[in-house]
Amino acid sequence: MPARGIDHGLAQLDESEVDTIYISPWSTRKLARLFSVSHSTIYAIKKKRTWKWLTDEIDKRIKERQ
Repeated sequence: MPARGIDHGLAQLDESEVDTIYISPWSTRKLARLFSVSHSTIYAIKKKRTWKWLTDEIDKRIKERQ
C-alpha cells in the first residue's frame, strides 16, 4: 500500500489540518494563506481529490452525529 497522509514524504499538511480545512466554511484562498499552501491544494481537499480516505472518515463522523 502506498504511503498516505503524513507518512507520504511530500505531505505539506497533517490530518488535523486537513480536518480543519475540509469542514471550514472559509474560502480556498483564505485557507491557503492560513496554512501556507496553494489554493489548488485546498480545493483538492474540499473536492476529495486528495486525502479522500480522511475526508470520507470526516463525512462519516458528521453523519453519525446527525
